[in-house]
Amino acid sequence: MAKNCPHCMTELPANATFCYECGKPQPSDKDEPRRPPRWLPILLFVLVIFTAFSLFRMSQPKDYMGTYELEYTAEDDATYHLTLSFGTIDEACESITHAGGTDLSTYLYVTDASGNSAMETFLPLVDRVKAIGLPVGGAFAAELSETEHDASGWNCITSNDSTAGSNIIRWTFDMENGDTLILSHTVEYTE
Repeated sequence: MAKNCPHCMTELPANATFCYECGKPQPSDKDEPRRPPRWLPILLFVLVIFTAFSLFRMSQPKDYMGTYELEYTAEDDATYHLTLSFGTIDEACESITHAGGTDLSTYLYVTDASGNSAMETFLPLVDRVKAIGLPVGGAFAAELSETEHDASGWNCITSNDSTAGSNIIRWTFDMENGDTLILSHTVEYTE
């Protein structure tokens, strides 16, 4: 099978590598551009969708849940350690036994990665904080006073007339960026 030189249109043998009339090199089958595989556009489409979904998920508010301790990393990469206690931060605990019908203080301390108080930098990140008492095992729901904060964290007073059962004291922080932090600890009431 013959071919024509694209430069001077001289008829040449099919395997000619140069034109014997004008001397110019002839394109070969190897020089023709290869077509991309048929699956390549599908792969690119899937990668674009995956990337868009990942970026969307990263920008969504997150929920953080913990028992009496929780670590939270804010958008500025500052790390905060939230700790629930019925006393000082050194007495942090998941549950406590307490005489029914008497008041009890519950505290939430905020420290940085070094263990120093971080209320000054954490407080502007908080939109709203709420503490509630949820009844468990025959107890009445605990009544909690308004949460108050000082330089180390938040506190509120719980009161319950129960002499049996327990309450889960749940702290909820709605953050300015839409994140939600939930911590809880338990009071077991005795007579």
